Amino acid sequence: MHLPATDVDWPAVMEDHRSWITRVITARTGGSDAVDDVLQEVALAVTVSRDRPANPQEIAPWLCKIVVRQCALLVRNRVRQQRKLNGLQQNRET
Repeated sequence: MHLPATDVDWPAVMEDHRSWITRVITARTGGSDAVDDVLQEVALAVTVSRDRPANPQEIAPWLCKIVVRQCALLVRNRVRQQRKLNGLQQNRET
């Protein structure tokens, strides 16, 4: 069961888990250039979430889900942007 975790210091939690979060982001996005952007999105998602875990043992798995989701969104957006650029390039050539 998830309850609002008002007594959890979320900035400290993010800092404590930063090393493995950074490794997950690097592995999922194919490089370290996206780490800062995804970390910022993860922090925002944690801040606005109404479903933060109160149990300390649930924090890391919950964070992992958020990190993976944010990485997927970033990769999806990159693919869309590349498709648009390719389309523009093809239109320009014709």
